Amino acid sequence: MFDSLQTSKLISYWLRHNPGDANLHADEFGWVSTEDLLKALNQRGQETAIGDLHTLNLSFDKIRWEFSDDQSGIRATHGHSIPVILPEGAVEPPAVLFHGSSSKSLESIIKTGLQPMSRRFVHCSDTIDMAIEAGKRHGKPIVVEIDAENLFKNGFLFYKTSENVWLTNAVPIYDLSFKPWESVDKQEKDGFLRQLRQEIAEEHILFNKTANLELVLRRYDCDDCLFFDRSDWKIYLVHLVWQGRQANSNFPMTKVYTSFLTWAENKLTTDQKDWYLI
Repeated sequence: MFDSLQTSKLISYWLRHNPGDANLHADEFGWVSTEDLLKALNQRGQETAIGDLHTLNLSFDKIRWEFSDDQSGIRATHGHSIPVILPEGAVEPPAVLFHGSSSKSLESIIKTGLQPMSRRFVHCSDTIDMAIEAGKRHGKPIVVEIDAENLFKNGFLFYKTSENVWLTNAVPIYDLSFKPWESVDKQEKDGFLRQLRQEIAEEHILFNKTANLELVLRRYDCDDCLFFDRSDWKIYLVHLVWQGRQANSNFPMTKVYTSFLTWAENKLTTDQKDWYLI
């Protein structure tokens, strides 16, 4: 039986204070599934249709709830005691934020940047420790630094939750780094590949492979470069000498890894421990 007063109280309680009481899941912006809300009301004896929700909402002096454009979501417009980000909550972030991931995710991050995956937003933190703890939940942790200052200047929105977690949309690779390793732009990719071709002798392991190589990361504190071979998916860690062709086929020094995963677990994680002193 539909009781408008009881129904409105239940809806406001769930949306503002305790969605878990009705086994509802509220996202970071307070949205819950309209269908799930109706099911919860019906289970409490409040037989309600979506039309009833709209009619009831319009009966208040002040609108209490709002619906998503496709009507699939509903949330309270104000009065929350649970942490909820409302549209006006976008704020300027710190210059640098951190994202915790795992070594097995490195390849996809390098190829596509940071993506929300099953979430609506990429989750970041303002401390390295929080990023590491987040990464541990998915495997061997790696820290991804985000140039939040540049993203903000370019129109990206950031939201901060009460747990000091920052949310933003997908982050392109050029605004990411894996300290001490940095992302590179097209100009650097082309320039470093030309330099590699100038240095390697015919006997060098990479002499006949340069057509398929792509520079993906580099270090600015030394001359280490990470090249990816598109033909066999192998990774080559190269220490350039910045001179002409080398008479010794051992130079520039090159180490081979079978995948991004093996490089991340055997090299990147060690470099990050030294860099962050963790």
